[in-house]
Amino acid sequence: MGDTRTDGLFSISKQTTIMAVIAGLAVAAMPSSAWSQVGLSAGAVPAAQLTRTEVAPPLPMKTSSIPENAHPSLDNDYIWPDNMVADIKSAVQRGEIPDPAHRTIQEIPQRDNAPLASNCVSSAQIFAFEDTNGILSGNFSNGQLFALMTDAANTVIATHGDNFDFMGYFLNFDAHHTIGAAFYAGLFNDVSGIGSDQFDARSSIGLNTAEVEGFIMMWNVNSSFWAAGTGPNANFTRLALGQEFEHRFAMFLPNLLDGRQLQGNNSSCGRGAHWNWRVDGQGSSMEISDWVGSNPAQLAGSFVTFNTDIPGSVFSYTDLYLMGYVSPAEMDAGNSELRYMDNSNCSNIYNGTISTFSSADIIASAGPRLPDSTQSEKNFRTAWIMFYRPGDQPSTTELDKAVGILNQHQTDWSLSTLGRGVMDDTLFDDCNCNGIPDSDDIASGFSSDNNGNGIPDECDPCPADLNGDGVVDVQDFFSFVALFDAADPMADLTGDGIVDVLDFFAFVVAFDAGCP
Repeated sequence: MGDTRTDGLFSISKQTTIMAVIAGLAVAAMPSSAWSQVGLSAGAVPAAQLTRTEVAPPLPMKTSSIPENAHPSLDNDYIWPDNMVADIKSAVQRGEIPDPAHRTIQEIPQRDNAPLASNCVSSAQIFAFEDTNGILSGNFSNGQLFALMTDAANTVIATHGDNFDFMGYFLNFDAHHTIGAAFYAGLFNDVSGIGSDQFDARSSIGLNTAEVEGFIMMWNVNSSFWAAGTGPNANFTRLALGQEFEHRFAMFLPNLLDGRQLQGNNSSCGRGAHWNWRVDGQGSSMEISDWVGSNPAQLAGSFVTFNTDIPGSVFSYTDLYLMGYVSPAEMDAGNSELRYMDNSNCSNIYNGTISTFSSADIIASAGPRLPDSTQSEKNFRTAWIMFYRPGDQPSTTELDKAVGILNQHQTDWSLSTLGRGVMDDTLFDDCNCNGIPDSDDIASGFSSDNNGNGIPDECDPCPADLNGDGVVDVQDFFSFVALFDAADPMADLTGDGIVDVLDFFAFVVAFDAGCP
C-alpha cells in the first residue's frame, strides 16, 4: 500500500478440632440481508506476495446485501508486513517521524501472566493515549500512523509488561481518513502450513516486545456501525473482530494442486487474503461462503455470515484448523460439507459443477500446520488502546461502548473456538472487577492471598491449594495446620483479623472441594 496507504468464639482446642476434622474429611445469527462483504487485514503472506504494493479493487455489492447507509465496506484492511516497514522508512526519509532504529529501547520483563477468561473488562482496562501532535487529525501517512501505534504499544508494554499477543486500537474521534473500516497489521508469524512465510517485523518498526504478534485498528468507537451486544446491529462488529484477529493465521492458502483457487480472485469472487466466495464452508467471518443445495446452489444470505456447523460461531471448522484449534480429522468431521463452486462467478445462484475438498488437499498444497492442534497457542491477550485528541479524553460513554464490544468479543472467541481458546481483552488481572489490578489489591491488603498464588482469595477457585501445585492434598492440609497452630495471618481465611475455628472450618470446606 506504500504511502497510499487488561478465637475466642468457641472454647475448643485446636488439637481437638484438627483430629475431629481429619476424621471427617472427603474430598448469534447475522440476518441474511445484512451485508455482503467485510474486508479486514494483515499478517503473513507467501514470499511471492511480500513486495506487493497494489490495493485490491473494491468488491461488487450483491443485490441482497448491505441496506443503504447500513454498514461500510472494509476493503483495504489487510496491511502486509513489508509494506508497514516500507511506509515507516518512507516517513523517516520525509522527516515525519524519528527513525525507529535510533529509539532508546527499555528493558522489559518477561511475560508474567497467562491470558485469562476474564469477565472483568472495565473502563480501567482501556489504555487512553493522547495523540499529542494531532497526527490522526491531519493528512497522515501510513508511516506516521504505524509509528503512533507503535509508540502507544511501547507505552503499554512499559506500563503493564510484555504480556500481550495483540495490540488493539480505537479512537474517540474521526480520523482525517482511514484504511478501510478496520485493519490488521501482521508483525510476526512462526506457523507453517497456512500459506504464509515466517517473519518478524517487530524490531524493524521499533516495537519493544517479544510477544506482540499484530495490531488491530478499529478506528472511531463512536461510529454507528460499531455496536456492543448480540443484536442485529452488533453482528457486523462481531464478524469484523473475528476476521481481523483471524488474519493472524488466515487466509493465505495457495491454490490446491488441481488449480482451484482458495483465496479470493480480487474480482467477483472475493479478495486475496480472504476465502474465495466459491468455497462452501458454512459461513465465517473470513468470508467462507454458505451455499445451499445444488443445481442450483444458492448463496445463503451474504458472503460474510456466522457459521452454521458451529451455531453462532464467527469461525468455520476450516478456519479453526488454520488457527490451530482442531486437527485435520476434526476439521473434516466438523464440516457438514466443504465444496467448491467450480465455475461460479459468485452471483447468488449457481447451476454448474460442484467439487469437494478436504484437509488432505490443503495439506498437499500448503504442508501440514505446525505447530499442530496439540501444540498450538490457543490463549491470547490483547491490550486495547484508545487514541484521543489533546483536551478530549475518552468519555464514560465511549469507554463503556468499547467495554461492551470487548466483553462480547471474549464470549464470541470462547464459543467460536469450541471452548478451547481464550481471548483476554484486559490490561491487567482484575478478578473482583473493581478496576484495580489484583496484585495491587493484595499488596494494599484489600484482598488476602493466603496460598500466595497471586489470585485474591475471594476469587481463587482453589484456595486450599497452599503450595500452588494445582492439587489439594495432604501437604496442603499439614501446611494449613502449621499456619493455624502459629496463628499466622495467612490462616485467617474468613478475613476477620482473627485466626480461630471458623477459619479451620473454612479450610475444611475448601479442602473438601478441591481444585476445579
